Amino acid sequence: MWPWRSKPRRFSLTRQGPALPVETVRRGPATFNLLAGTLFTLATVAILSWTPARPSGGAYHVVEGGQIWIRLGGHLVLAALAAAVTALALSFLAPDLHRRPGGVFTWGFTLVALFASVRTFEAMGWPLEFVPVTLAGMILAIALGPGLAFANILAFTLLARMTGVLVGDDYHSVLALFPGSVIAVFGMRSLRRRSRPLNVGILAGLVHAAALVGIHLVSSGDATFREHLAFAEKDAARGMVNGVATAFVITGLLPFLERAFRITTDLSLLELADFNQPLLKKMSLEAPGTHYHSIRVSELAEAAVTEIGGNALLARVGCLYHDIGKTNKPEYFFENDPQAGARHKALSPAMSTLIIKAHVKDGVEMAEYYGLPAEVIDFITQHHGTMMIQFFYRQAITNAAEAGMGEAVDAESFRYAGPKPQTRETAVAMLADGVEAAARTLSDPTPARLEGLVRGTAMERLNDGQFNECSLTMKELEKVIASFVRTLVGIYHSRVRYPNQKPDTDLDQLARGVPAPPKVAERP
Repeated sequence: MWPWRSKPRRFSLTRQGPALPVETVRRGPATFNLLAGTLFTLATVAILSWTPARPSGGAYHVVEGGQIWIRLGGHLVLAALAAAVTALALSFLAPDLHRRPGGVFTWGFTLVALFASVRTFEAMGWPLEFVPVTLAGMILAIALGPGLAFANILAFTLLARMTGVLVGDDYHSVLALFPGSVIAVFGMRSLRRRSRPLNVGILAGLVHAAALVGIHLVSSGDATFREHLAFAEKDAARGMVNGVATAFVITGLLPFLERAFRITTDLSLLELADFNQPLLKKMSLEAPGTHYHSIRVSELAEAAVTEIGGNALLARVGCLYHDIGKTNKPEYFFENDPQAGARHKALSPAMSTLIIKAHVKDGVEMAEYYGLPAEVIDFITQHHGTMMIQFFYRQAITNAAEAGMGEAVDAESFRYAGPKPQTRETAVAMLADGVEAAARTLSDPTPARLEGLVRGTAMERLNDGQFNECSLTMKELEKVIASFVRTLVGIYHSRVRYPNQKPDTDLDQLARGVPAPPKVAERP
């Protein structure tokens, strides 16, 4: 699927034994932010303290030895304040970012690299219009999201402009790149087509050109019209080159970015939604009932997640793969084999429960082997949460009562291992999974009965505490219920009977092999 992903061991039905618990040291956000801020401060000071030699009246500007330490101290104070403000902003923009050391490193490294590029361009005499601010914004938007990418570009622009004012450098061109970079950052929110980066890059280049021309007109002074026109042509061309070149670079880097940062883009999800993918193909051939069930669940979840403003594409793809573990033993699940009930009657309720619960573990092992991203694997592990397998639990209670064993049934052993849904998308997937399965048991799926079924299923999981660890609100839950009802009504809609079509009772009898009773002639 993705050749760059390392494949873990092949999945099996047996394990060597339970893994031993390992104690880990958890570092809080304060410690992590302190460490990240210190590194950011030192790197920024090192870059800002380096003053590139440039001509000044025929001689190069040289800083005296004592002045070097004074400037170094000033840069240290300013960089430390910038690090503190940035860390405070990040704690509000992304409170869980400290749990992703790679994300923090990427964010800080990109900011420091932008400072270094400005100083390098200045030292080499290159045009500052080519500083890769837009490239950095696109990379961060793909890797960390548009919010953190915008914060990075804004921090860089403000700090660069402040530095330019203090040391006397002309950073107007860097300031002009800010609007186009913001356009690029928020333009990369949805990446479902390969042409998207190119379109965003062209738009960013146009904004770059307009901003550069505008800043020149404000700061040009007494230039002639011909000089204005020549400058506008030159800077407009540089701005366009910056945006378009960035688009082509991002298009080429995208597979490597997905690999390096383990990013799951919309393009990756669209590839996973292809029914020719190995796992989906395997499920359609070996467990066709589960395959049909997964498609219906994905339709329910996608429509509902769209209503609450979540990642609908992720919900659809996650639901397509949530039951892939059933392909290991499809004959023990009713949707795949009508004789599954007879097989379970030959087993104890505890053994049947182990087989049913194993589809989660088997699904995770298969997903890891085939290189599915972690966001999709979460749907496999969380779509049942810690729910109880009611059918076999009640059967175990009945058997225990008949054997006179009283309270010998351990209720916890009939629950899934979890975890409970951690996101709104996995919570909706859990609800869609139960609703779709229950809706197929209705003999007369009228809108009123479907609404009662959906609401009852939602309240059952809510009262069981399955939504306690996700951010799904009651208002959003009502929207999810309404969306499920609309989708189910569309699936189980009624049709007009054709004139030559047999009544339902006749069709049922023919399906069972029972001849239909003779029709009685109607009285005139």
